[in-house]
Amino acid sequence: ANPFACNGHISNVQCDWSTFAIPQAHYLGIPVKGSGTGIAGGYPYARMVEIYNAANYTKSNVLFYWFTPDTTVQEFIGTDAEFQRVLLPPSTTKCTESRVTEEQR
Repeated sequence: ANPFACNGHISNVQCDWSTFAIPQAHYLGIPVKGSGTGIAGGYPYARMVEIYNAANYTKSNVLFYWFTPDTTVQEFIGTDAEFQRVLLPPSTTKCTESRVTEEQR
């Protein structure tokens, strides 16, 4: 199977937070997209918690831009749905200088 034939889903944070998770994933060759209602494909916090709970219930994988400390992370420690940290490499200076603003998206 070609891993670039389709995209997985990433749940990005709400639109009033500044994040570059989706474009960063794109340029690192991680085939995900966000489909939230926010400018950056993000969701409000409560919706993100609902998505994670649904993924846990259906035993589906889900990729999130998340933050700690947070009670949702704590709730799943020691379970088969425990959050797994994924660290992406830092962006290059050229990449950082080329970023578009939230308004330009």
